[in-house]
Formats: sequence, structure tokens, C-alpha cells
Amino acid sequence: MGNRTGELRYEVVQGWGKLPEGWVYTQVPGVAVDSRDRVFVFCRGEHPVTIFDREGNFQGSWGEGVFTTPHGIFIDAEGRVYVPELQSRMSVLDKEGRLLARWGGEKTHEPGLFVAPHCAWADTHGGLYVGEALQGQRIQKFELQN
Repeated sequence: MGNRTGELRYEVVQGWGKLPEGWVYTQVPGVAVDSRDRVFVFCRGEHPVTIFDREGNFQGSWGEGVFTTPHGIFIDAEGRVYVPELQSRMSVLDKEGRLLARWGGEKTHEPGLFVAPHCAWADTHGGLYVGEALQGQRIQKFELQN
């Protein structure tokens, strides 16, 4: 399986991620793991977010009808789920899929709005970083307001 160098060695775990009968992955742009080691698989298919335990057992899903063109997923230390969408917006949800916030949606370079967000990451002080790689080619930082 390709060239492997360095001290870290990984092996494929065959059969991990047991989907319910008839479900399939469709374009998977992101995977995230929460503080309980649950794995959130994000895809552009009929069931956008599928959740598995560490062993790959299906735990549930959510997000049907919520997203347009998701491009990734990130879960912060507080359990908030961040989803950048290529339709120029950022969605923030709780781990059960309830929408907490959404902003953007217009193709503009104004601060606070997005062209095509690709990734998001939160620091331990409430800062949210959103990276754009297509037309925007920038990183924006947002501070959580109390």
C-alpha cells in the first residue's frame, strides 16, 4: 500500500463503518471525531451526517434537507459542529443536528461573509477560523460574542 516512511504506521480496518441496509456514501468531504470518540461522517448524499461509535457501529444520522453543498465538518471542544458550505455560508449545529447559527450565503468579499468556505477550526478561546481556497483565498477569524 504505497511507500510508508517514518515512525507512524497505519493499517486499513476493513469493514469499518457499518451503514444501514441500502445506505451508501456519496461524496464524503469530511470526517470529524467528538470528545466521546464518536465519528461523524459528512457526505453530500441522502443522509448528510452519519454517526458511528469507535468500532464503526452505526449510531444515527441527521442533516437531511439542511445543507446545500457541504465541504467539511469540524467539532469543537464544546461539541458544536461547524459545516462550511460551498454555497458561501457557514452553519453551526449541536451534535444532535439542531441549527445554532448560520451566516453568509452571498458571494462577496466583505468581512464576515464568504465566497466558498472550505474548512473551519475553533481555538480554545472562542475564536473560529474559516479558510477559503477557491475565489476568496483567505482565512477569516471570528470571535464568539457573549
